[in-house]
Amino acid sequence: MMTDQESTVFTDGVDEALESLPEGDRNVILLRYFDEQSHRAVGDSLGISEEAARRASERSRGALAACLREP
Repeated sequence: MMTDQESTVFTDGVDEALESLPEGDRNVILLRYFDEQSHRAVGDSLGISEEAARRASERSRGALAACLREP
């Protein structure tokens, strides 16, 4: 379990990483993981196919992970 201070640092880090992503990647992450939408729903929201949403989700998740690994 994280302390309140650790939780704040983690949350701030995620927020900064999300803000550093291009808008399209950020939208995919927010829809898929924060709003817990299916790939189909993400695709519908963005006007792309379910498969394109799946690929975008994987790419965006990798971009976010890379941002979080940076010092």
